[in-house]
Amino acid sequence: MKNRLLLLPFLMLFACTPDDDQPGEPAPPSTPTTMYIANEGGFMTSTATLTVYDTETGQANQNVFANANNGEPLGDTFQSISEHNGELYMVVNNSGKIEVVDASTYVRTRTITGLESPRYMHFFGDDKAYVSDLYASEVYIVNPTTGAHSGVVSTTAPVENMVLHNNEIWATNNTGDKLIFINPDTDQEVNHITLSEGPGAMAVDPAGDIWVFCQGISWEGIAPALYKIGGQTKEILTSFEFDSLDYSNSMDLSPDGQSLYYLHGGDVYQMSVSATELPEDPFISGAGRDFYKLFVHPFTGGLVVTDAADFSSESVVYMYNANGDQIEEIPAGIIPSFVHWKNQ
Repeated sequence: MKNRLLLLPFLMLFACTPDDDQPGEPAPPSTPTTMYIANEGGFMTSTATLTVYDTETGQANQNVFANANNGEPLGDTFQSISEHNGELYMVVNNSGKIEVVDASTYVRTRTITGLESPRYMHFFGDDKAYVSDLYASEVYIVNPTTGAHSGVVSTTAPVENMVLHNNEIWATNNTGDKLIFINPDTDQEVNHITLSEGPGAMAVDPAGDIWVFCQGISWEGIAPALYKIGGQTKEILTSFEFDSLDYSNSMDLSPDGQSLYYLHGGDVYQMSVSATELPEDPFISGAGRDFYKLFVHPFTGGLVVTDAADFSSESVVYMYNANGDQIEEIPAGIIPSFVHWKNQ
């Protein structure tokens, strides 16, 4: 393991004199300093773990859930993390459950069960949330406060990621080729459109249009693709097909909404939202590493890229500044695959 590099500040804090204060104006949000890392663990091994990293101290605490809950393992295949009302909702895919813990102590408060293969959550308030599923052609409706199920949304196909846009849920069908639209007031699918194979990550740009990254299916000769969908019309405005079948995964948007970042062929690429063609050269080379998932810091524009290593050993997470310079190498668990910054 390399020695920890000097962590550059994510945000410069500027003091002001009393004369500069504007009474009644809310203070700007502070930069999150706690980063949660979901480590999938080995499939069918119940070795999923939670890593908690403090960007100010550089301290990475491992196996946090088990340590706070009498050594109990988190489960099999840690998929994603959501945060609501001071609690973390940790979706454990292959265990068919969501572990809910206090976001500061990590002590379990409840477990949401009765799920087949949960993936991601989207909250509508204290008493309603959607949970997507890998295999079921429906979205679970749960009460996040009590853990009770209140129904399902029947969909054309299973959905993965979810984004609320123009009072509708846009949901990607990662195991197929659909982009599905759901009315959360009626809990019904409105319609859907067909894209390329494997739509997953989505991002909303400043114009209100939605970018959708499709992984493709390499063994069937279907290349990855990137789509820009009209936020109002739901029509395809622009599409880019990659010229190789190399593994592609993850996409995120810079805080100013001007740059897309994605993984392709083991490298990180940066692309302007106004570009007319895909970039040729990587923004960050993945040479000698196994880049797995990518996330953009919501305040600083820095990047976090996870490394899956050999998919069976504990690995690391790399942190980069907005210029693409590596500033940190963070120890993590087996297959780090999702990152969430603590709400401030």
